[in-house]
Amino acid sequence: MTLVSLWWQHQGNWELAHSIVQSCFNEDTASVHPLLHRKEGDLSNANHWYKQAHRKLYSEEIKDEWQCIVKIYAINIAQI
Repeated sequence: MTLVSLWWQHQGNWELAHSIVQSCFNEDTASVHPLLHRKEGDLSNANHWYKQAHRKLYSEEIKDEWQCIVKIYAINIAQI
């Protein structure tokens, strides 16, 4: 669901991307949730979700964080 959520976010459908991560909360989707709130401009909520995902605030551009998450999950899928 992580890559699906990221795909929808990339397509400009923040609401659907957010709905996906909320409906399927797990370690993987927790990594996407803060990115979505950063994109929304809600840094307080993003910080909350970074803590839930046991990650530090990503200080680079949102597009760089997006690419990093996609690469991680693409590699994980390729290893299956």
